[in-house]
Amino acid sequence: MDADDYVPPDQVDAFNKLKLTALDRMISFTVCNTEEGKPIGLRFMQARMFPNSPKIRFEGRIHENIIRTASEAGLNPVNTNILIWHMGYETLEIRQKKARRNLELQLADPEQEKRIEGLIEFGDSYSVLNETEKAIEYYKRASEFKCHSNQLDLKINAMNKFGRHLSVLNKLDEAKDIFEKCIKQFPRNEEAYYGLATILISQNKKAESMVLFRKLLTMKIDISIGGSNYSVIKRNSLKNLSLWEFEQGNFKLSKNYAEQMLKEQSDDEEAKWLFERANLTLLNKNDKRPLLSLCMIVKNEEENIGECLKSAQGLADEILVTDTGSTDKTVEIAQSYGAKIEHFAWTKDFSAARNYSISKAASRWIIWLDADDRIPMKTIEELRKKLSMETPSKVFYLVVCNSSDKGKTGIKFSQIRVFPNNPKIRFEGKIHEQILPSIRKLKLAEELIPLEIFHTGYEDTAQLKEKQKRNLALFKEEYPDPMKMNPNAMYHYGASHEIIEDYENALIWFKNALEKSKKERYNEFEILIPQNIARVLEHLGKADEAMDYLNQSLKLDPYFEPSINQKARLLFQSGQIEEAIKWYGYLASHIPKISFLPSNAMTSHTNALQFLAEHWKKNETPLAIDILKTLKNMLLGTAHNPLALAEIYIAKDKAKEAFDNLEFLKKDLGSKPEFIFLYGQALALSGNVQEAIKIVSEAKEKFPQDPHITELAKAMGITG
Repeated sequence: MDADDYVPPDQVDAFNKLKLTALDRMISFTVCNTEEGKPIGLRFMQARMFPNSPKIRFEGRIHENIIRTASEAGLNPVNTNILIWHMGYETLEIRQKKARRNLELQLADPEQEKRIEGLIEFGDSYSVLNETEKAIEYYKRASEFKCHSNQLDLKINAMNKFGRHLSVLNKLDEAKDIFEKCIKQFPRNEEAYYGLATILISQNKKAESMVLFRKLLTMKIDISIGGSNYSVIKRNSLKNLSLWEFEQGNFKLSKNYAEQMLKEQSDDEEAKWLFERANLTLLNKNDKRPLLSLCMIVKNEEENIGECLKSAQGLADEILVTDTGSTDKTVEIAQSYGAKIEHFAWTKDFSAARNYSISKAASRWIIWLDADDRIPMKTIEELRKKLSMETPSKVFYLVVCNSSDKGKTGIKFSQIRVFPNNPKIRFEGKIHEQILPSIRKLKLAEELIPLEIFHTGYEDTAQLKEKQKRNLALFKEEYPDPMKMNPNAMYHYGASHEIIEDYENALIWFKNALEKSKKERYNEFEILIPQNIARVLEHLGKADEAMDYLNQSLKLDPYFEPSINQKARLLFQSGQIEEAIKWYGYLASHIPKISFLPSNAMTSHTNALQFLAEHWKKNETPLAIDILKTLKNMLLGTAHNPLALAEIYIAKDKAKEAFDNLEFLKKDLGSKPEFIFLYGQALALSGNVQEAIKIVSEAKEKFPQDPHITELAKAMGITG
């Protein structure tokens, strides 16, 4: 046994029985390499138990065995299915470390290339080290090696590895010939069937490949010294068959194959997805209702509703527009787009109107829109596709973007817009109506889909203020005692005061909302509201107090963009230039995350880069120019690169600024090679050379194929 071997508890009795074995036998066990602590890797037969005799000794510098000496001693070989887990190849890092050690021993042995085992071992070492061409050379020689009949397992093993590595280099016709030749010579060889089936898929000959995958599931597998990856083969055969049957519309068969995958490994996430997809499709097939109803409430929206419904063409199976008393052409315009019109007498209660609207829906799913919403084509296509593969048992957040330029700029946040047609799901609250409370009562799953809705209703400042006056009146009607509001209503009550520039009352109600949020555990409000308070305090000229609230917000979420933005600005205004540069750097580099919390990423990125370029142009003109180039590219549509500023700082020998920026990004990007490449340079520029060498050395081991890491390691004198 090796130190990294493990005998499963259910195998112990079988081991104990072997104590009575006659002393003329050599016992081989089924050894399985584990992956992530599970016996799902290569299985091979290995002689592990034999009489204590001076004639029986191990041979070979690596992968040593007793086969020859045991045979000469006259022992009778006995293969068993008793299982030993070998846990010495768990990670790529471990496998590569062992391969380098093995290769050193192999190269020192002149006899290594004279044995078929030696040729295969060379191929294995080069394969693990990603030197595919060299691996192919040795596997080819092993597959052509003239060997004894008792070494046929090794020849089969060599042929399969030869074919598999040709496939890696996309030499598919050559690989196909090898696998077909192997099948002809050894018709029970599962590895060759699998290799051939995989090639047929890549050649878009799926029907032919499925015949082979089905055959693989019926094959009786004999574990040999060459080994078998049958666990992987069976799992992937089932996966491919499940995918194929789903494509053919055979959802029950697709589900059955996925179910077999789960029997083999219950925590297989891909198998769960395949099973759920097929199962949900079967359930949806039996649900005869249309897919999606679009529900709206409107009043005097003739300027908006046409554009809204025009953008939503193809989205829903029915459009339900509930009019609450329009005196313009709203109804006629809606009807021209095929909408079914419902009338509901306005009761100063948005939830009542919404609930009446959704009560008329006849589809499985409901999406609600306002007249000033616009739906991009991608959202229509992807949302229908998504819903067709789900049963109505969860709700979906979409990304709402307050924008007049199709989402290029504007505040973004997530909001529940799509939910099952269920009479228990209803809106609550006369103003800023919420559907979340009823969803939480039903304990429905909640999922964010990164699909956008453009909301255009916040462009006219005067109109926005008028809306807030209406909202405040409705708040006072629903809550004669405002202190009885829930945190959400109280927050919006404060926001309405802020928009009409009643800052004193806005401050009072934001603070009340914050205290209530802490008591009732509205966690995201504890991040959001302090920033609102800071914004109001800034209007009131209380910058120091505003900074305290911003720090409260950032303590809970160091990446909340509005708080970073305001803090950077206040730092600059107070004359703390170095700190302001650091925080504007954070703002320029921060990675947007869509959530309930609003964020205006594009504007923040551009404003931060503008500030930094303006600052650096005084004494560091080349640095400022590079920042302006990044800003220009962003404005022309280049995707935001969070590492761009750190790259510029390093190129201009600004070690401290680069290091600050990278520390901010470390949580999100710290494991990526492009981050480590910059981080190692920043450490070295900062004088932390030993730490830089350590980090780059580890990265070289982890990312041996990354050219930037390799080049940096070379520049630092890191070898091996």
